[in-house]
Amino acid sequence: MLLFWKKLIAFLMALTVFLSAQLGTAVGVTEGEAIEATRRDYCYDNERLLIGGYNYDHRHADNEHVAWVNEAGIDFLIAWANDNFLDLCHANGVGVIAKGYNAPAMYWDAGNTAPWYAISPDTYKDHPALWGDDLIDEPTAAGFASLGQVVNHYYANTAGKLPLINLFPLYANSQQLGNSPEIEWYKKLFLPLSDFSNDSIDRYKRHVSDYINKIDTDYISVDIYPLRVERTKTGERKLITYDMWLRNLDILAEACRETNRDLWVITQAAGDEIDGEGSMRYCDTPEDIRWQAFVSLAFGAKAIIHACYDSGWWDRGSHLIDGAGNRTDTYYAAKTVNFELKAFADVYGKYNNQGAFMHNGLMSRANILRFLMPVKEEFKPEIKSFSPLLVGCFEGKDDDSKAYCVVNMWEPETGKKACVQFSAEGAEQLTVYQKGVPAVIDGNKCNLLLDNREGVFITAE
Repeated sequence: MLLFWKKLIAFLMALTVFLSAQLGTAVGVTEGEAIEATRRDYCYDNERLLIGGYNYDHRHADNEHVAWVNEAGIDFLIAWANDNFLDLCHANGVGVIAKGYNAPAMYWDAGNTAPWYAISPDTYKDHPALWGDDLIDEPTAAGFASLGQVVNHYYANTAGKLPLINLFPLYANSQQLGNSPEIEWYKKLFLPLSDFSNDSIDRYKRHVSDYINKIDTDYISVDIYPLRVERTKTGERKLITYDMWLRNLDILAEACRETNRDLWVITQAAGDEIDGEGSMRYCDTPEDIRWQAFVSLAFGAKAIIHACYDSGWWDRGSHLIDGAGNRTDTYYAAKTVNFELKAFADVYGKYNNQGAFMHNGLMSRANILRFLMPVKEEFKPEIKSFSPLLVGCFEGKDDDSKAYCVVNMWEPETGKKACVQFSAEGAEQLTVYQKGVPAVIDGNKCNLLLDNREGVFITAE
């Protein structure tokens, strides 16, 4: 009986993939043509993997505290800024995408654009630490056309700076996203297997499509907070995962590949859950920080931004820096993972993401019956494992080398490791970056043992 159900599910999933392809699963589902990213030159290196932090409490704006940002392996902050804070960041080698420095940052409503049009080469306040300016957080699609014009004005009147727009995640509602499409009856026949059977997914794909059709940025930025907790009927604490986490990243990754943009992901490095209160759990372990980072990398993320660094939302004790200005367990967890990522940050920048796929996906809550865009067979490695895995596939920008990101997708509640037999056809040498340590292997095969929530980056040459 179990075999019958497995075969039935496999058949239905295959049918879903076929129908999704036939019915236009790609991001570009709204009217208009997607804008190919201009790919501008910036005052910072945007070719390698970048590590960021979100928010900074200016009560801690002194040399010791700002030095901790650099010590944690964080390249830049997205934060309110003044000259004193920027001076401290510059002295400590930290970049800043500033809120409220050249013009007021907006939230949701893009109506207050006049101060941004006042920016000119003569009026723009520059600073050696300044990477750019925070334009708006989580705008509704109604403002995308206006934001596109503001972005063009900003680029035309600044040199090497970035105007930051951060999008809602998939769990935003129709009012937040700014659209509420009708789904055709024949698509609803395949409930709940097809993306088109889910109003929230369809709304979100239209939201992302509107963005890339109207706004010329070299990136797409999003914040996704997938790690949660619930209490069972018996009062036990159970770790759970947002079940459309991978689908959310996949939609954005596809849009980035279509338009030659970088994917920036603001990850959950904090929570509101203490002794069972709230749903977002503390992410104060390297395992939770590492898992989010490598899942994002599998979809080609070029920036991993920890939220919250110092102030913002959720419980202050869960941030990297608490309200009293002390480093927390979250700080040291993020620091551990940041330096693991920096071991291959430059190498990672030499590859383009070609998509990600699930191996044994039905065993992972994060991918239960969730369609991911197909990856061409030429980019896939051979994987043998009884465990659920997320595999990101990459192609060299300047040569025919390949790279891969392999992530253990057993849910945290299980605590299970993953044993993997990995093979990259045609490769003569593999380099496996595991917890910051590169291991060079002659040949095209290796065995991997991945801890729960662990990921590795592999180059195949």
